[in-house]
Amino acid sequence: MSLKKIILALTGLGLVIIGFTNINYYIEKNKNASLSATARNDEERVAFKLEPDTAQTQGSQDQDKIAPKLQQNAGLPSEIPPAMLEAMKKQGITMEDLRGGGSKGQNGSMGGSAMGGMAGKNGQFPEEMLKAIEEQNKRKANAQQNPMDSAIQKAIAHIDSHGDKTEMEKYKKEMQIADSDPTNSENIISLAQSFMKHGEVKAAQIYLQKGIVASPSNPHLLFTYGETLIKDFQFEKAAEQWERALTLEPSAELHYNLGMLYRYKLNQEDNAKNHFKKAMTVEHKDSHLMEHLKKELNKKN
Repeated sequence: MSLKKIILALTGLGLVIIGFTNINYYIEKNKNASLSATARNDEERVAFKLEPDTAQTQGSQDQDKIAPKLQQNAGLPSEIPPAMLEAMKKQGITMEDLRGGGSKGQNGSMGGSAMGGMAGKNGQFPEEMLKAIEEQNKRKANAQQNPMDSAIQKAIAHIDSHGDKTEMEKYKKEMQIADSDPTNSENIISLAQSFMKHGEVKAAQIYLQKGIVASPSNPHLLFTYGETLIKDFQFEKAAEQWERALTLEPSAELHYNLGMLYRYKLNQEDNAKNHFKKAMTVEHKDSHLMEHLKKELNKKN
């Protein structure tokens, strides 16, 4: 074979090898791109909390077992109220109409969408369903806007779990009086102390706050409110309430309590000694209190 033919053969073989290399590179590149696209799709599903595609193929049989649910884009509560279910039954509306936007009510302004599917046979949106939705929305709004009521209901449920019917009757009576007459400070203090006995500090504070608004010059309400704040570890606020109470009525006991609070909880030694000294000057009949005051004044911190 001549040298020229050998060179041509080698050149052709080189071109074939280069061609295969380019083809293989192209295949691997597209394969990686495809995998990357799949990975991105999976990441997007996770990041945006999207359901897998297979979720769309599941039947609706299991969804109807306990509490029927609507589509998220249906513009309605996730769980259908009993009154709404009853209204659907009267109007001949099925769960499939709600989920898939069936053919009922297509003459209405909402057409065959999920909302339009809820119109009854006469093309009108059932009034009972509207009322049921409105009531449910009101309950949710009240629960969000009235955390005080939530705290009181929690406290009542806790106390009721003890099974003492006589005590529960007492609570209900005192709560009725407090709601109708917040100026009755003795009743409010009794109710607050009962709540504190069961560890329901928030409920006690709610009623004491109502009482203080109604009777801002009552030192006994301020003193009891300060006690609830201490149980809630709000020591500075408790001191503020007790200082305010002292401006309304001198009290050796309250001076002593403030001294203890400043010394052992707020690390304010000067304020503590000042109140211990003032307690010694206020007339009182508690001999044990005098002994405790002398001990605290003799301590060297």
